[in-house]
Amino acid sequence: MSESWRGDGFVAAAQLGARHHYAVPAVFHQAGMLGRFYTDLFLSVESAAYKSLQLAGGISGAPIIKRALGRFSRAVPRDLVTHFPTLAMRYAWERRHAAGKDAMTALHVRTGIDFNRRIVKRWSPQVRVVYSMNTASADLFEWCRANGVRSMLDQTIVDRRTEIELVAGESRAWSGWEPAFEDSVEKELVDVELREWEATDAILCPSVFVADALAARGVPRHKLLMNPYGMELGHWKVDRSNRSGGELKCLFAGRVCLRKGAPYLLDAAKRLAGKNVSVRFVGPVSLTGDKLGAYRDCCEIIGAVPREQMPSQYEWADVFVLPSVCEGSATVCYEALSAGLPVITTPNAGSWIRDGIEGYVVPARDSNALADRIMSLEADRDKLRRMSDAAIELSKQFAWERYGPRLKKIADNLRDGVPPGEWGEIFTLPTIIGDA
Repeated sequence: MSESWRGDGFVAAAQLGARHHYAVPAVFHQAGMLGRFYTDLFLSVESAAYKSLQLAGGISGAPIIKRALGRFSRAVPRDLVTHFPTLAMRYAWERRHAAGKDAMTALHVRTGIDFNRRIVKRWSPQVRVVYSMNTASADLFEWCRANGVRSMLDQTIVDRRTEIELVAGESRAWSGWEPAFEDSVEKELVDVELREWEATDAILCPSVFVADALAARGVPRHKLLMNPYGMELGHWKVDRSNRSGGELKCLFAGRVCLRKGAPYLLDAAKRLAGKNVSVRFVGPVSLTGDKLGAYRDCCEIIGAVPREQMPSQYEWADVFVLPSVCEGSATVCYEALSAGLPVITTPNAGSWIRDGIEGYVVPARDSNALADRIMSLEADRDKLRRMSDAAIELSKQFAWERYGPRLKKIADNLRDGVPPGEWGEIFTLPTIIGDA
């Protein structure tokens, strides 16, 4: 551990929800950097409140209680956590009763403002650097800049304006496949992001797609740092020794919606009907039932499954397909690589696979290209096995053990006042994927 990682608790992490199951505050704590973790809800498994929730969940089986029971981490000490349970309860209640997408977006904006206000009121004075996430950090970052605190923004997906444009285009191309797209309140989030980019010192981009989108919006390149997400490798390891050939099994995992390009894979599946290929969709379904009905004879649409059942889905599959139109860096692609699945995806999915090595990168919105790459693997099982081995090797580059040092380096440099343009090669793409 370097001299600058001296354990003085100078970093605060702030996030709504349990993204990556609190891996970021855990990384900072393990480095001795975490001074405070701010979130909406964080439970202690030893507390009476947690045990009461367990009892209530066992009796009612309510999904909201099950989600609450996942809001803890043994890797983050409870005494370093400041949480706001009344905010969490109100947010959960209002989300459940929000009438439509506009209402949900307005709720997100209001909750972010309230969250930031509460953080400032409970600020830990030893904190000199703060980490937070896009669309929920504008007021916090502006306060930090005014008070000499440096900040880093985790831009988890492309900017909201780009997302609006891409999804609106899909809504026009696939009219009637999803409820009508409305973007009136979304413009509030566009303004929030503009303020975040201006106020923050560094922006963490999980993919080239995200970095390029922000640069196209005028964000200075020196602020944009490549930092793909990490994962627990062992969790997604599956037994592939029993593969016996037969049909090539293709898996899609995620919300079955326009943004993730589901219609293009549905169209490819129809083209591949009768060609020794099976296609399975796993995840919540947003597309309308009357449109899906025409495809149920050429693919399997499972719907949502519990996360703990996903390893069995990866074990079923030979290939993972995610033809997204807009992402940040899809977590399911990392998981699929770790499970030994070649990935067929688009540049817009933010995946780190290399075309022809761990799978294929095809243009977005191209059903023909999807069908062609799937058939190439059906016809060449040796290539499928080589790509499977390469997928496992590449996945090792995305362990949390590799993500952590980059995150720590950013915090160190921000505290020490090192300009982002002088941070060296650790954040370039070739360095990140190493010799994989």
